[in-house]
Amino acid sequence: MYNLILFYLVSLFFFGSVRAQEVDIPGQYQWKNRILIVFAKSEKSANYQKQLQKFEKQREALIERDMIIFSVFDKKIITPEKEISSAASAEHLRQQYNISGSGLSVVLVGKDGGEKLTQHDFIPTEKLFELIDQMPMRRREMTDKEPD
Repeated sequence: MYNLILFYLVSLFFFGSVRAQEVDIPGQYQWKNRILIVFAKSEKSANYQKQLQKFEKQREALIERDMIIFSVFDKKIITPEKEISSAASAEHLRQQYNISGSGLSVVLVGKDGGEKLTQHDFIPTEKLFELIDQMPMRRREMTDKEPD
């Protein structure tokens, strides 16, 4: 009986830790990157493809703003490192960011790890950049990059 309890506790600790790491989006990126989480039913969704094409056209602007993109589908997550996660982790993120349904949603997470915007539809990059460029941390970044 003792072995069974020990096994259960070790399993809970190990698997719980792995799952928590998989979905800890702000974690390793906090204070380094702004995170765009794009939720869609699948990679083949037309709105998802359209949104990613818009982001791709603005690659330099995304890089300038220290932005990275996570894609969350019904059964997996694609991280900036292209790792693919589990359906349980995808569902956990949907719950964490209060995303229901399978339509396109975009969540912006700031460098501080806080949720800055949730859009349940396509988001124009101009609107996104305008919002980011008004943030105090981004203003400091822009000031620090100005030549003397």
